Amino acid sequence: MRNTFNSIIILILAAILSQAAYGQDKKEDKWDVNAPFGPTKEVSFTTDEGTWMTVDVHPNGHPGF
Repeated sequence: MRNTFNSIIILILAAILSQAAYGQDKKEDKWDVNAPFGPTKEVSFTTDEGTWMTVDVHPNGHPGF
């Protein structure tokens, strides 16, 4: 009984330590929000109309930019 208990404890510790070692070897690149993701194609367009646009105007009459 004691031998089985020791074997189980050793297996659990080995599993925990192997996961910790795996996590240290993995090196992640930093994520760049502005970098394109997947296949992309750059397009250019102009517009002079829009919907649901808001302008922030302060009480003194100047735009709030």
